[in-house]
Amino acid sequence: MDDGVPLVTAAAPRAYCLLEVPPELEAHLVPHADAPPLVLNGRAGDDAALTTPHRTYAVRQVSQSNSLLVCGVERAPAGGVQLRLHTNASDTLECVPTTARVDRVADLLDASAYTGADDDDNDDAGAGARRYTPHELRSIVQASEAELDDALRAHHVLLLDGHMRRVAPSLVHELLRVLVNQLDILACTPDRVPYAPTLAALQMAARPEVAERLLCDWFCAPPRPTGVPTHIALATADVARFIGISMLRDARRMPLVAFVDAWRAALGALAGEAHLALLHGFFVLDPPPASFAGTGAHAAPPADVAPDALVRALTVAYFPHTALPLAPAARFQQLFLARPQWVREELVPFVHALTHAHQSLDALLVKHARASRARWSRTHAAVLLRGEIDAVGAPRAAGSETCTLLQARVRY
Repeated sequence: MDDGVPLVTAAAPRAYCLLEVPPELEAHLVPHADAPPLVLNGRAGDDAALTTPHRTYAVRQVSQSNSLLVCGVERAPAGGVQLRLHTNASDTLECVPTTARVDRVADLLDASAYTGADDDDNDDAGAGARRYTPHELRSIVQASEAELDDALRAHHVLLLDGHMRRVAPSLVHELLRVLVNQLDILACTPDRVPYAPTLAALQMAARPEVAERLLCDWFCAPPRPTGVPTHIALATADVARFIGISMLRDARRMPLVAFVDAWRAALGALAGEAHLALLHGFFVLDPPPASFAGTGAHAAPPADVAPDALVRALTVAYFPHTALPLAPAARFQQLFLARPQWVREELVPFVHALTHAHQSLDALLVKHARASRARWSRTHAAVLLRGEIDAVGAPRAAGSETCTLLQARVRY
């Protein structure tokens, strides 16, 4: 009869921390020359985050009631083998895909933002504000290299004098106004903007590095140029989007028609790019679109209001998704505290950034919201969801269509 393998206790128990990794991380743990690194980053008080070159994982502690014995196999004094117990691990760590903490980029760099030519002339500009090197920024922001690079580009961050500096949004707006004016001055089209005179105009308000990055990277249509180009193709939608967001942030709230008219005027030759869809995730309409829908299984479609009357009744308010919490539960709480029900298409831009390979949009909505069907006229859908305010005076689309209303699953 087999007597089994003896289990003995170590004289000096060792401390172990067990980490459970998902299958996609296994390749990172195999020692070979091409193994991509795994990095733990963040501040001392942050929850731990593990990053690969392209993805971020939250490291969470999981407690269990079952015994998990960590043992080593060794030769027994009397011959054969025995198990030596090193520890009983009641807690393990697991890696769960999570949203990168790229919101920290603006928090860290706003105080030392680059504000233009006056910033260069004033030695005291940003005095007292800490400036971060690339290594320091990467060690603090809990994001993969790819996610952080995307965030630095989106926030218009570049390396100036050895430190990562964010170009102030007010300066970016000013430079884009110069860029739009150059289209008229040079009598050129957005897809073929003369490089040298446009760069010279931008350098009157900012350092050459900033002007070049804005023209050849941040607002340049792909493929981005290598070397010194003769002409630049603008990413016109990106230009229109940034100017629209800046104007809305400054105004906070204004009638929808007045805002769109002012936006188009500011875009000049790019006025045709002013579509509300570009600003999704940065505004809400008042009255809320959900208030125009007829609910109930047998609800009649709401009255088909004329587009001009509907548009005149609406105001647009600045409501940026970037100011909402990154934790899904906290974000949904703020959204449903702001208004008790949302049309699905209206809510999605505010939560889409929370999705990742292991958490689909539908799963996120099912977990945090309760859906119901409703109906409204096609006029409402065109104006409230697609921003087709140019439909004013045009023939109305007859009939109605269904929509999905979302409400909180819990009472806040």
